[in-house]
Amino acid sequence: MHPSPAFRQTPNTAMLTFARDRAFGMLCVNGAEGPLAAYIPSDLAWNGSVAMVHLARSNPIAPAGLLLPALLAVSGPDDPAIST
Repeated sequence: MHPSPAFRQTPNTAMLTFARDRAFGMLCVNGAEGPLAAYIPSDLAWNGSVAMVHLARSNPIAPAGLLLPALLAVSGPDDPAIST
């Protein structure tokens, strides 16, 4: 289910801070033959508009070009003792 922004309680700054602190997520891009995704370490710009990522040359996303529009999905927390 996609939550309506009208009901979202977390400000964008808090979400960006979480994503920067987590520094790991799934990078998704549209490749020539279809969608590509990979879990990667990342460093986000302060406003979330640019992500510096570490990608092996052998990763199928690398030849697709990282100047494409992309989605970086960050999830967490992983610790089951932490409740949200």
